[in-house]
Order: sequence, then C-alpha cells, then structure tokens
Amino acid sequence: MTTTSARTGILLVLFALAGCNGAVSRRPTDDAAEIDAAVDPGMDAGTAEMDAFVDPTVDAFVDPTVDAWHAPDVGHDAYAGPDANWGTCTTGGMTGTCEPMSECTASGRVPVMGLCPGPAEIQCCPPPAHDAGPGSDAGAITPGQVTASLGACTRIGGDYAKDVGGTANIPICQTGTVVWWTADFDVDCDGGTGAVCRADPDYMPDTSAVDSHGNPLDASTLPFIVIPLASTRWRYADYGIQTGQVALVMYNGAMAFGIFGDAGPASIIGEGSYAMAQALGIPPSPSTGGVDSGVTYLVFTGPSGRVTHNESHAEAVAIGQALLNAFVTP
Repeated sequence: MTTTSARTGILLVLFALAGCNGAVSRRPTDDAAEIDAAVDPGMDAGTAEMDAFVDPTVDAFVDPTVDAWHAPDVGHDAYAGPDANWGTCTTGGMTGTCEPMSECTASGRVPVMGLCPGPAEIQCCPPPAHDAGPGSDAGAITPGQVTASLGACTRIGGDYAKDVGGTANIPICQTGTVVWWTADFDVDCDGGTGAVCRADPDYMPDTSAVDSHGNPLDASTLPFIVIPLASTRWRYADYGIQTGQVALVMYNGAMAFGIFGDAGPASIIGEGSYAMAQALGIPPSPSTGGVDSGVTYLVFTGPSGRVTHNESHAEAVAIGQALLNAFVTP
C-alpha cells in the first residue's frame, strides 16, 4: 500500500525529471550558438569560398586573359603600322630592312624569306635596285659614263649564245684592263642555302669559287657572275681573270658590284647569282626570273682586280669603286 508521503515523493521525483528534461530541451543561447557554428560559419566559409572562386577567378580569368589575349593586337598594330620597325637584315651582301612583303613588292623589290624575326609576312627587303658603290666615292659615275668609256667592242673571243641551242652572236670584248660583254641574265642559284635556291630543279650545291673556309659561295646572299668554261671560243685565264675577280654588272640604269664566282657551260653566256639579280632589280626566281637582254658585264682584270676573300662583298665593292673611278676618269 502506497502512502501519501510515498506518492508525494514519487511525484516530486517525476517532476524533477520532467524539469530536467525540459531544461535540456530549452537552451536558447546554446542552440543559437550551435546554429551559428553549424550554419553561419559554414555559410560564411561557403561564401568566402565562393568569393574566392568567383571574384578572383573571374578577374583573373576574364580581365587578365582578355588583356593578355589583346596583347597580340599591339604586335599586330606594330606590324601593320607604317612606322613598324622590325630591324635590318643582310641580303646579297647589302643591308636591307625587315618589312611586310606587300610593301616590299609594291616598291618593285623582291623580298627574301627566312632572314627576319616576327610573322611570316615580315621578310627581308633589299635596298633599291642600285649599288651605292659605283660613284659614291668616285664622282657619282653613271651607267652612261661607263658605257661611253667602254666604247666600241674590240673583240677578243666568242661567239656565245644566250641559251643552249640559241644563236651564237655574243662576242667577248676588251677595253683597256676591262673585259666585257652584253647579253641576257639567267639566274644561278648554285650554292644557295635559301629555300628558293634549293627548290631550283637545276640546283647544284657547289660553286667554282669557294669562301675562306673552303665552302661553296651562297648564290642567295652573295652577288656574283658566271663566266663560261674555257673553250676554243675563249679562255678567261688568258686575260688575267680568275675566280674572285671583281665584276660590275649594269642593267636598266642600275649598277651592282660582285665577283666571278662560278663557271658555266662553255657555249653560253649571260648569268649571275640570285643575289646579283636582286641587286639589279631583275626578277630573281631561278625558274621564271632573269631578263632576255640588255645586261652588260664588266670584269676588272689582273691581280689588283681580285678580292682576297671571295665571300666579302664589301671588299668587292671597295676594289670595284677604285678601279671603276680609274677606268672612267683616268
């Protein structure tokens, strides 16, 4: 039998337990802290991550990339602009400029590939079709003065044809210490290291003359002429001519110095290097270039008219200037 006091004690215990359970379930301050810790910090962290993911990435992905992407436009402007400066280059022993091919060809010159930095459109453009050598240190000698000094042909050899199977009607002439002839101009690419020369179906890797290291001369960069091999028509060695002899070539008002750099077929005459064609403003393609007539070749004879380094165009120009001046204004 349960007494009243016992029942009261049981009720007190139950009440206490209920109060304790209620105390556990009601902790607003702790609950808020837990929510803050569970939700807000997580959201803050997520927001921070999103900030880091969105804003910096967008900035780095969009703005810098756009700027970096547009950087080539600056280069393009420099390339396309009239004041672009891609530097200089050396072709045919002369200093040219690196410029767009379209600008080079528009000025009547022929660009040379593979000698300039920058886009493929930027190529080496040779100087205008004249050689500053003749006359610059010799009283501004003109082609007309040279022709007048040559006078009529005093024949010493020939006759040669312009091409194989052609009419042999070209004599070798001599005036004083100068041996000369007037013919066509076929383009010789032998020894040329450029792609254009190597694509020539008649390309040969060697030349009769060699440089100071025993290597073939480079027709794509060095102006030189071709003289026929010795025959009953004429023997160049009999007239004080050897490889390395300084030559002057004239065409259509242009004059360019070079050397005797290669020997050709014994029955034809009228040939020069790719670089010589460029210097004269003659189309230099070995397959479609050259001209059919009107080219006069002069060779200065004797030891004083010979370079010591076949590859030195500067030496050929210096010797040629002095000898031409002495020839025209004795």
